[in-house]
Amino acid sequence: MRRETKARLLVGFVLWIGSLVLFPLGYIERLLLFAFFITVPLALFVVEHPGRDGETSRLYRMIVRLHLPMAVIGTLSFAYPAGKLAGLLSLSWVLFTCLIGLYGLLRFLKRGFYFLEEFCIDAGLMYMTLGGFWFAAHRFGFDVMNFGSLIILLTAIHFHYSSLAVPIFTGLLGRTMEKTKLYRWMAAGNVISPLLIAVGITYSRTVEWLAVIFFACCLLVYVYYTFRMICVEKKGGFTKASLALSSLSLLLTMGFAVSYGIGRGFGIQWVSIPTMVLIHGTGNTFGFVFLGLLAWTSIRPEARTSASGIPYSRLYGQWKIGAEFLEQAGWLDTSRKPVRGLVDDFSMYENRQFQPSRLHVCIRDFYERTLTYELTARVRWLRGFAFLSRLYKPVAEKIEQLNLPLNDEEEQVMEGTIVPVNSERDGRQNVRAWIRKDCVTGKTIFVAAYSHHTYEAETYMNIALPLPCGNMTGVLRLMHDETDGLILTSVPGNRIKGDEGIYYVFPYFFLRLPLNETFHVRSGEEESLYADHRMWIFGIPFLTISYCIKHKKPS
Repeated sequence: MRRETKARLLVGFVLWIGSLVLFPLGYIERLLLFAFFITVPLALFVVEHPGRDGETSRLYRMIVRLHLPMAVIGTLSFAYPAGKLAGLLSLSWVLFTCLIGLYGLLRFLKRGFYFLEEFCIDAGLMYMTLGGFWFAAHRFGFDVMNFGSLIILLTAIHFHYSSLAVPIFTGLLGRTMEKTKLYRWMAAGNVISPLLIAVGITYSRTVEWLAVIFFACCLLVYVYYTFRMICVEKKGGFTKASLALSSLSLLLTMGFAVSYGIGRGFGIQWVSIPTMVLIHGTGNTFGFVFLGLLAWTSIRPEARTSASGIPYSRLYGQWKIGAEFLEQAGWLDTSRKPVRGLVDDFSMYENRQFQPSRLHVCIRDFYERTLTYELTARVRWLRGFAFLSRLYKPVAEKIEQLNLPLNDEEEQVMEGTIVPVNSERDGRQNVRAWIRKDCVTGKTIFVAAYSHHTYEAETYMNIALPLPCGNMTGVLRLMHDETDGLILTSVPGNRIKGDEGIYYVFPYFFLRLPLNETFHVRSGEEESLYADHRMWIFGIPFLTISYCIKHKKPS
């Protein structure tokens, strides 16, 4: 742990002790303030995720700087009875938890659902926002859904401890292991159960106790995986002991929570609220969450990806793209020699899993001498998307980008040019743009700027399509098929997940889209090639483009 973090925690501990002396607080309030000053900053330290340049985001740095002032102002709300003044002071903590939630949301948008363990961490951070609002509701004295002041305060505690720690611990555990089906079920349960329990408390006791039992089963799986990890963990005895005690505390508190939830479901009070506060609250705070954070702070497994380090094009589009867009916007690099292909030398993509020498000679020639080939394409919008394509078509024709035909239209014969793009202005290496037009209508079909980048010994094809207010970037991993064909895909691999994906890039932000694509290029007869371009949205196939690629006939 860094010296700066230790200093902040020490100051936080002193302030927490000071709050116990200065304010007449009940036991629940003391537990909540322990989260303010100790567990929340520990959680922020554990989830810190620098980019490839070693720097954390500006938002994260701002959150760290604001923590102590916001926590102190929020604590001062307990100096006054519930009402307007106490509520106004509590808004500082609401703002702080909203910033944490925003940080979690931005983390999620950058990578999407493809890294389940990271999504768990994102969910825990986003839940913090709810904790801030429930805290403010208590300090304003609002009667939310007739819950009463005590239940509202306990709900705030819930979102500062269990709803924060369980998803984060699940994600950190996922960084250390292979994602089995059991882990996936457990992770999904640990993310959605807090919401299911909240719905049950609000609307149905039956839903509540069923959600509690489901949550308990998922937590049992977490405990099982944790003890498995303890057996192989190389860290010192303190780390292992903290993690073991954290898991044992979870078993204890979980038992009381299940008893309480089932009792509410059947209208029987097996465990009283004061008992729940004393045993469940104390065990969760100091046992499961605090000891767990100490252990995970020591282990601190690294994330398997950092989308923030991908070099994205700075080629941002307008509401009209077309073939002349690059020239009119001054993006062409007239100092470079003319380019004939999408790549200069396909051997630059070689790595342990991909050997360009295995490809059919015509496939490699197509990418290195693209202008010597002509393309014919047939587009098929799949069931459910054909109607949407008719709405999409007029927009694409006006923008002159991604201008695909409808199902009932004939094959599209394409002609193309490749022009060098100013790489320094673009921000990537050796950029060239492939501009494809419809030979019949003369309308522009695609304008795509091709480049590449390398990360962890793997070189990716990096393709940017300028669109309004930004660009859509496809980062494609190269693979072999069963013979001598080529597969380019944005679909993350089962075991190896790298930079591949489809992203929408804005000038100051980017997000990973719920889209995926795969190109499969294979050899045909008489030096011709065939390619299938398939696309999915949320895992549902919606578009297939079949290409026939042939050498141009001598003019």
